[in-house]
Amino acid sequence: MSGKEGDSLWPWDAPGQSPERGPGEEPDLPVLAGVGEPCPTCGETDGGVLAVKRGRFGPFVGCNRYPDCAYIKKDGPPPPEQLPFTVGCPRCGEGHLVARRARRTGSVFWGCSRYPKCDFTTSHEPLGPVHDADQGPVARRDDESGICLKCGAGVALPAGRLPDPGAPLAGGPPDPAALARLGGRGVNRPNLSAT
Repeated sequence: MSGKEGDSLWPWDAPGQSPERGPGEEPDLPVLAGVGEPCPTCGETDGGVLAVKRGRFGPFVGCNRYPDCAYIKKDGPPPPEQLPFTVGCPRCGEGHLVARRARRTGSVFWGCSRYPKCDFTTSHEPLGPVHDADQGPVARRDDESGICLKCGAGVALPAGRLPDPGAPLAGGPPDPAALARLGGRGVNRPNLSAT
């Protein structure tokens, strides 16, 4: 940076980039929901008001009293509903699977409660029954079949109502390659944290 008058840190302020703004003028910030409302953290006590801020991931709504108040309004999908039963982690065996929501896509996935020590995840919802051969949790692969999340064996799902959580379902032989095709972190890797 040369430090001359008119220099700007904003790349869109380069000459010829935006004729409607002069050098050094910031672009207009978008109108976001919540701007002008009292800050839920400090609005009543210190008079904080929500305002549009610029961050490295784009504009967001936060308290105008930052850094004294670090409130940020977070809009997004609600947290996913947890399973009505407990499913043990097929990788580490110590944690249990909890529903989580991906930050970027908003899709629901199930991961080990011991994260980051165990990074097992799957996008297939555990159903409750377990594979009779290894007691691994069974997840839905499609409408008619399931998969054991521990060994990758195909498991036929009964028509109608599923058995109670923890009830064994007969399945085929182990198929580790099926787990690799499922994707997710940690599903097809050995448990390195147990060593």
